[in-house]
Amino acid sequence: MNELQDDVKLRESRWSAAANRYKDRIANLEKESKEMKEEVKLLEKQNLELQRKDQLKVWESFTAGKSYVWHRLFLKLENISSRPRS
Repeated sequence: MNELQDDVKLRESRWSAAANRYKDRIANLEKESKEMKEEVKLLEKQNLELQRKDQLKVWESFTAGKSYVWHRLFLKLENISSRPRS
């Protein structure tokens, strides 16, 4: 009888240790996932900024020597495209 109780205690101890390891691993993975999501957001923001700069350079080279009206039109379009989307 004592032998069976010892065996059950040993198994429970092992299961408990395994459960704690799994909980720690899940917590670490959740933290890593959150960090990666934040990094993706940052990279997306940087990408948008670079795209806008490139668009501005292209537009400026296109409108070099062009009328003031073209420049105003571009500013309106840029303002519309930079609005947050729902």
